Amino acid sequence: MTTTVATRRDEAIRWPVWRLALVIAFAAFMSQLDTSVVNVGLDTIAADLGADLGDAQWVASAYLIALGLSLPASGWLGRRLGVGRV
Repeated sequence: MTTTVATRRDEAIRWPVWRLALVIAFAAFMSQLDTSVVNVGLDTIAADLGADLGDAQWVASAYLIALGLSLPASGWLGRRLGVGRV
């Protein structure tokens, strides 16, 4: 009784796939960096605006709410109008 073993060919990952992966990784890194910068700057923002830290925390909350609303809206607009136009 003989069994055949399927061999897997070593295929190189094409450049468009790498490019997409790099764009996604870079976007995730920049989003995290942007959120961190806002959080680190809360004390300075509060001092410049003459607000206490509790009020300044609304800056970070408003930023995250705006980000949370813009991501689905971008996907909807991309599907509706086309990704190239958006």
